[in-house]
Amino acid sequence: DALPIFALFKWKLNGRLIDFYSLKEYTEIILLLGGNIKVTTKVRDKSLDIIRGGSILLVVLGHIPGIPFELKKYIYSFHIPLFFFVSGYLFNFAKYRYFSYKEFIKYKAKKYILPYFRMGLICLLLFGIVYPLFTEGFSKQYMLQSTKYVLGLLYSRGGPNYMAWSSPLWFLTALFIAEIIFFVVLKFNFKYPLIVFGILAILSYIYSITIKIPLPWNIDVAMFAVLFMYLGFITHKYDLTKHINLPVFLLLIVIFVLSVAYNNNIDMNLRNYGNGFLTIISGTIGTVICLRIARLLKENKILEFYGKNTLFIMGYTYAVFNCILVLSSHFSTLKNVVVSFLTQVIVLTLLILAKKSLKSNLGKS
Repeated sequence: DALPIFALFKWKLNGRLIDFYSLKEYTEIILLLGGNIKVTTKVRDKSLDIIRGGSILLVVLGHIPGIPFELKKYIYSFHIPLFFFVSGYLFNFAKYRYFSYKEFIKYKAKKYILPYFRMGLICLLLFGIVYPLFTEGFSKQYMLQSTKYVLGLLYSRGGPNYMAWSSPLWFLTALFIAEIIFFVVLKFNFKYPLIVFGILAILSYIYSITIKIPLPWNIDVAMFAVLFMYLGFITHKYDLTKHINLPVFLLLIVIFVLSVAYNNNIDMNLRNYGNGFLTIISGTIGTVICLRIARLLKENKILEFYGKNTLFIMGYTYAVFNCILVLSSHFSTLKNVVVSFLTQVIVLTLLILAKKSLKSNLGKS
């Protein structure tokens, strides 16, 4: 049998020994009997881009004032858990197995924290400091609010008071901390990691209803979110979605609807988890339903486009939203939910295309 032999192969990369399984995210390496090796490029999973694209559009929609209460309730029940679930679904522990804690943190900081500060600082400087200086002038109130914006970015305190122009970016620090926790638990090789993640979620829930003080970089939210990550991780590991036939799919929809209907409002940024058990059910099942629908669609260029640009949209959607809010005082049509949503999507799309065009032109020069 070639597989056990293949498992012993090592490759030296940047001074570290990496087994071939660590390359699974990018390639599939197949050892054939006879000593030949066939290398095939792994195709990007379009279904994950589809559900991320759909979910980020729901994030945009969910922030618009005036959307129906029930619609917002259902959107918030799964759209943020979905991103944590997908992060766990894509988490390739074999790739990180030989990373030290320092290497892993450095790698994830480059992926999440650098974009966080880059986009956060752009929004802060343009809309939190320069814009109010020109419109309202220099004053004690201006200094106070500007200071709150700076502290909000450093602390990663999402919301209109501290990150008014870049509030959704709180998710990146929460994901950064969640992935570190996830890595540490898997690295320790606990026999029952589900119990560990369950305990962390319970502690986070208790903290949210007792102390209620948001921890820096959303550590408390990350403790709750790692459970969604692990559920995504085992869903991928055991390919659980393949067992979802039509009767099971319909049953999941019923359970999802009931779990949301009998729960309170959910907002992970505000630490509103409602009934924790129902929140985990609605967040997980809602994501699984979306994943199954995406698998059936197989391809959707529009949603894939937004799915590949979730980070950019997350970083600038609040700035675009606030600009439209300012314009709505002059153009009442923009107060309409549908018009406001479409306007935001169009503006964000144009910004993405402009960014790609600029990047392409700079690359040619």
